[in-house]
Amino acid sequence: MSVTIKSAREIELMREAGRLLAEVHDELAAFIRPGISTKDIDKLGEKLIREKGCIPNFLYYHGYNMYKGKLAASLQMTAKGIPVIYYGEEIGMKSGSDDPSKRTAMVWNVEGKDKLTTSWFDTPAYGNAKVYNKKTVSVAEQQKNPESLLNHYKRVIRAKTAHPALLRGRLKALSTGSAVLESYVMECAEEKAFVVHNVSSTRTETVTLPEGCDMPLVYAANPAAKVEGGKLTIPPMSSVVLAASK
Repeated sequence: MSVTIKSAREIELMREAGRLLAEVHDELAAFIRPGISTKDIDKLGEKLIREKGCIPNFLYYHGYNMYKGKLAASLQMTAKGIPVIYYGEEIGMKSGSDDPSKRTAMVWNVEGKDKLTTSWFDTPAYGNAKVYNKKTVSVAEQQKNPESLLNHYKRVIRAKTAHPALLRGRLKALSTGSAVLESYVMECAEEKAFVVHNVSSTRTETVTLPEGCDMPLVYAANPAAKVEGGKLTIPPMSSVVLAASK
């Protein structure tokens, strides 16, 4: 078995991650008492991790990478033009290369809990279409979770429709100088917006805002994002929009 030698930077990141995780464990230990449910502990754990600008990797560990899905949604919804959502995309449904697998029914609820949900016949004509979404979190479940992919779609769509620059503006690339940030200006007659996406899966990035882009933060996929003193701090795998009326 080969051994991967970590770089000094990777070791530094591992050390920092361990320190932050230890802090979370200490705060959780102070919270735990008789009568507290594991769900309460789980929710607090997620909240504490996010407040430190990190991503709780234990969430959705069994399947779809929700954070990549959220980032893809933000990239699509904040760019120029009218976005298109293929049904099921907003809850992270999967498919194979065959046509039937791309037309499976929407996963409205946990299997067996909704008699009106369409299902496939178990016949060779439909191939293995049923297998792709056995672990997909249903609409009903995602509606109850404020951090779900479905609710992320709702939030970013509301941001797009609420801001003229995102809804009908023209796009112009504008770099922050960071290799892990994708950024651009969206602008129309009424409003200017600066959109930034952190495509790194591990790195929180702090950059100086380009000239003319130090505007109020109007949308953040991760609440740990902040604008302060002309600088933007954005957690990994997340997006922000800064905007101001003209």
